[in-house]
Amino acid sequence: MKTTFKIITMFMTLLVLGCSSGSDEDETEIDLYGNWFGVYDGDDSGTFGVYIYPDGKVTGSATSTNLQGTFSINGNTATSGKITAVIETTGNGRSFTGQFTSDSGSGTWKSDQEGTSGTWHTTKKE
Repeated sequence: MKTTFKIITMFMTLLVLGCSSGSDEDETEIDLYGNWFGVYDGDDSGTFGVYIYPDGKVTGSATSTNLQGTFSINGNTATSGKITAVIETTGNGRSFTGQFTSDSGSGTWKSDQEGTSGTWHTTKKE
């Protein structure tokens, strides 16, 4: 009986440790640090360049065909490569969301105030 109890206890311990060792949704870190250049299109089009700092902060600028100007970009990335950034236009912000890999990125953009949207893609420049 004691042997059976020990086997059951060991099995239960392994089962608990196996289930609590992490989730399937663990995120892999991606090194995004550096310069990125890309284009966006849809209801408006243009080019953009951003610099991603080691802490995930994103700064840069974008040009707009429709608005005929250059505007600031500010945002943040996660170590998993997810990005949220905003192009700051006069009274209207365009939000960019998407996903980066180690050397490229893509996603969507939209402006609720303007009712515009589209897609974007970028590559990392060494």
